[in-house]
Amino acid sequence: MEPNSPILLALGLFTSLSVLAAVVWGRLRRIVVPRAGKWGSDPITIWEPVEFTNDDKVNLVTAIAVWVELGHRLTIGNVGTQFIGIVVDKGLDTRDSVEDETVTFGRTRVTQERGQIVSATVRVLPEPSALTLAHELGHALGFLHPAGVPTGHLLHPTNPGWDTRGLEGP
Repeated sequence: MEPNSPILLALGLFTSLSVLAAVVWGRLRRIVVPRAGKWGSDPITIWEPVEFTNDDKVNLVTAIAVWVELGHRLTIGNVGTQFIGIVVDKGLDTRDSVEDETVTFGRTRVTQERGQIVSATVRVLPEPSALTLAHELGHALGFLHPAGVPTGHLLHPTNPGWDTRGLEGP
C-alpha cells in the first residue's frame, strides 16, 4: 500500500478518534466509589504527628481541604470521640502496594463498632505529599479503591490524582 494511501489515512484517523473517545469517556463517566463504612455525625478530628515539618503541615491542610470541600467534617486537633491518627513510619513497607520506590505511600487501618467507623490510623513515610495524605484520608473516611477507575482519581490504587468524582458527602 502507498504511504499516502487514503485507506491508511482513514485507518489512522479512525484509530486516533477511537483512542480519544475512550480517554474522554474515562474522564467524564460517573464513578461509584465503594465504602467499607461510615463515620457518625460528629466532626472527625485529625491528630497530626509531632514529627511533621511545616511543609508536612501545609500538605495536611491541603489534603483536609479537599475532603471538607466535598462535605466531610474534619478538624485538626487532639480531642474528640472520632479521630484519625496520623503516624510517621520510617519503616513502612510499601513493596506489596507499588513498585515505584520514588512515590510515597501509606497504610490505613480503620476501626469500626456496631457498623460505624470510630477511629482510623494512617501510617505514612516521612515527608508525605498532599496527594498521599488526601488518598489515605479517603481510606480513613471509609472509601475503598474503585474498580476500573481512571488514573488520576484520588482513590486510584497506584496512580492517584486530584479527580474526586464519587467522593461527595459523608
